[in-house]
Amino acid sequence: MALSRYAIWQNDGIVVGMDEKKNIIKEGSVDTARERLYEREEKREAEHLPRYSHEAYGVRKSKEQEDVATDWDIPEDVPQEAPAVMSYKPKRSYRAIALTFGVVFFIISSAIAALYLTFGNQDISGSNIRISVNAPYAVGGGEEANIIISVANNNSTAITEAELIVEYPQGTEIDGERSRELVVKRYPLQTIASGETVNTELRPRLFGEENDEKDIRVSVEYKVDGSAATFYRESDPVRVVISSSPVSIVLDSVTSITSGQEYVLTATLISNSDADLTNLIVQATYPRTFDVKSSEPTAVAGRNTWRIEKLEPGEETKITIVGILSGDRETIQAIDVSVGLASQVDTSKLTSTLSTARMEVLIEAPFLAIELSANRQNADTVAFAIGQEVQMDAKITNTLTQPIYNIALLARLTGTAADLTKVSATKGYIDLGEGIITFDKIEDAALTQLNPGESRTITFGFTPKADVRTPEIIVSLDVAAARSDSATAARDLSAARKMTIRFISAISVLSVIEHVSGIHPPRVGEKTEYRATFSVQGGGNESRDSALTAQVPRGVMVGALPAGVTFTESTRTLTWTIGTIAANEPKTVVVPLSHTPTVLEVGTRPTLVQPQTVVSTDQFTRQQVTLTLPALTTQTANSQSDGQVQQ
Repeated sequence: MALSRYAIWQNDGIVVGMDEKKNIIKEGSVDTARERLYEREEKREAEHLPRYSHEAYGVRKSKEQEDVATDWDIPEDVPQEAPAVMSYKPKRSYRAIALTFGVVFFIISSAIAALYLTFGNQDISGSNIRISVNAPYAVGGGEEANIIISVANNNSTAITEAELIVEYPQGTEIDGERSRELVVKRYPLQTIASGETVNTELRPRLFGEENDEKDIRVSVEYKVDGSAATFYRESDPVRVVISSSPVSIVLDSVTSITSGQEYVLTATLISNSDADLTNLIVQATYPRTFDVKSSEPTAVAGRNTWRIEKLEPGEETKITIVGILSGDRETIQAIDVSVGLASQVDTSKLTSTLSTARMEVLIEAPFLAIELSANRQNADTVAFAIGQEVQMDAKITNTLTQPIYNIALLARLTGTAADLTKVSATKGYIDLGEGIITFDKIEDAALTQLNPGESRTITFGFTPKADVRTPEIIVSLDVAAARSDSATAARDLSAARKMTIRFISAISVLSVIEHVSGIHPPRVGEKTEYRATFSVQGGGNESRDSALTAQVPRGVMVGALPAGVTFTESTRTLTWTIGTIAANEPKTVVVPLSHTPTVLEVGTRPTLVQPQTVVSTDQFTRQQVTLTLPALTTQTANSQSDGQVQQ
């Protein structure tokens, strides 16, 4: 018969019910166990159930079971613990839990927000400091700009040691003092209470060219109580447009010119400011083909910088520039003139520009082509030896498609070496008073008319002065002609050329040998001592990198040498490093020598120093000068003998 069992384990107790036939639980039924299991409040004592055993249920033990120890059997005298009944709690609704959580969260959040609004906004923040700058959009150059700067402290506590920092653009005038460089001004604001606004009014004068944009930067530095740190708050830069320049430049000149003609430019400066303008610098930028001849007033630096000490409101001043403008035909050359403030470091330099103007000039095809050469050299600057005669050739060509008439050439010689008394011109008239050589149809009939494409050449010569410093002659040639052969026709065609001739100054060099001791005339086997003296004399120009070199023959002994003189034994070379020789400066060295003649030199004058070579660079002409002196022999300057070796 099969057995059915149902068991419930709770703690250490077992509830068991069985029926051999109907599987009905008679003791400890399921309903009873379920009531005990889900009981809420009351703890009921579990009923004692009989312990299961083979004998109780009539189950026969096997042989193996009989042999197993029965130690697990509980003695009857040991008290049995009643098994505890399992308690059960019903499930709570999740909706109630979520609702409870939401209410609690809302209450806590509201409390935190209330605490923050009441107590949590006490920190100092730079974002709570507001900087407002009220400035005009545009202002005339040199005029006062009314600027109001407001600093508001929106923090809950005061800020201390506050300073307003204003960075002005270059050239700003503050409190009557003009800044030529970028300037930063600090204005003390001291303590700004919570909720307080401090206004600062500024009246700077801004300078610049018309339509220039100038930025003004504003910031605030401050501290807070209880902290040594310095905090910083900056506003966005404020931009002010310069509506007009404080000074205007008006340029006046011709708009077209032929290459090589004289060009005159007048610059007029007009003050537009309501205050005096001081320490202004005017600077011109020329094309490389423009050669300045003069200016009025005279430039203070180079040939393109002028200073204006003071320019009153509405006052005008003029600068006139004269020069020769050259260039390729149909090209445009430009000259720029700027005015502004002088640098604090170098008062002849322009740092802040107030106004700029440009003049453009069209280079037209020349009516007359001129080729000017000196001793067949046609460079703009040439160099010749002092005292050398110079022959000038000027070739004139008519480049028009029609004849030109009544041609006149005026040659002018200027410079330190010019001497009209030494000028030769076979077909020209020399005016010593004016310093001009004139060539025209009166002196040369070939200059009456020049057909298209025809050329004429005129020639003249001169000799420069020799006793002047930095000798040079500037030859300026102006050519004029008329379009008509009428006697009253004006010479409306013109051209010009210029050439600079520099002369290499003559360095005077002298070498002398003298007898010092011993037999003279020299005798075979006997030693004779000499001294060689080398002298140089500077010319009209300064010379640099000067040196004298010479070879000393074998058998000639060189004594103690003075400073600047060296002797190389391997090459038998004597070198005197002269260096710089100022204009007309003399320099001399003495070199001791000795010689013992041999029988092979009997009846001769042995050479003591070979020919000497002097090399120097003329600083004025940038030309190298080389001079050679004859050899020095035993024939001395202070002895009556001829210096021949005796037996």
